[in-house]
Amino acid sequence: MKLGLGTAQFGQSYGIANKGELVSRETLVNILDFAKAYDVDLLDTASDYGNCESQLGAYGVSGIKVVTKLPGTPDDKESLSTWVHSKVQASLNTLQIDRLHGLLMHRPMELLDHHGDKLYRAILAQKDAGIVDKIGVSVYSPDELALITNRYTVDIVQLPCNVMDRRFLETGWFDRLDEKGVEIHIRSVFLQGLLLLKVLPPYFSRWQHLFESWWQWLEHNGCSPVTGCISFLKSITQVDRVLVGAVSLAQIEQIVQGFAESRPLIFPDIATQDEALVNPSRWVVS
Repeated sequence: MKLGLGTAQFGQSYGIANKGELVSRETLVNILDFAKAYDVDLLDTASDYGNCESQLGAYGVSGIKVVTKLPGTPDDKESLSTWVHSKVQASLNTLQIDRLHGLLMHRPMELLDHHGDKLYRAILAQKDAGIVDKIGVSVYSPDELALITNRYTVDIVQLPCNVMDRRFLETGWFDRLDEKGVEIHIRSVFLQGLLLLKVLPPYFSRWQHLFESWWQWLEHNGCSPVTGCISFLKSITQVDRVLVGAVSLAQIEQIVQGFAESRPLIFPDIATQDEALVNPSRWVVS
C-alpha cells in the first residue's frame, strides 16, 4: 500500500476541517515538493476541481502518476466519443503531460443510463489509444459498485473507507476487487477531517458516542488520529492506494509521519452504516 495525494483542496475549499481558505501557490509547491521527496508518486485530481489541473500543470507533474476524472456528460449524447476525447486531451494539455495513469468516471451511474454502453466504449477507446493506462470509477456505495461492475470491466475503483465507514469492507468488496486484479484507491481516509476533530459541529452530536470511543481508543493505544486512521487502512491488505489531502506543509508532514508510524492494532467497534454520517453529501452543516 502506498500514499497518493488528493488535490481537490488545490482548486477549491474542501473538507469540513478546512476553514474555507484556498491553498496558496507557495503552500501548494511546498506540499508537492515534500510529497515527491517522500515517494508519494500518484496525484488524484479532476477537471471539476476548480483550477486544480492548471495548478498541477504549472508545477510540473511529468514523471508522476496522475488520475483524473470526467465530469457529467453533456446533453448531446450523440457526440459522447468526441466529448470524452476532448475532455481527456484538455486535461492532458492543462496538466502538461502526454499520458494519464487513470481516467475515472466522477458520476459513474451515468454508465447505467441508456447511453452507458456508448460512454464506456468512448472511455475504453482512450485506453486503447495509449493515452490512458487504466479506466475506472469513483463510487459512493456498495450497491452502486455492484451495478457497475456487473455490467462493465474496470481497472481502478476509488471508494470511501475509514474506521467508521466500513461498508465496502463488510460487504466483501475488497476481496472481490482484488480477485479481479482491480486497483483499489481509498478516499475519505479521515472522513473529510472529521476523525481529526475533537470538537464537532452540532450536526454530528447524535454520533457523539462513536467519536468519544474513537478518542478514548487513540489515547489507550498512544496513537495520533492520523496514525490511527492510516493504521486501519493498512490492515486491509488489498488496498493499493490511500488518497490523502493536505492544505499545509505541516499537514502533509503529519500524514507521512503517521504512515511511517502506522502499525497493526485491534480497532474499536465504531463502524456505522448510517449514510447521514459516512456520506458527506448528506451532511447538513453551516
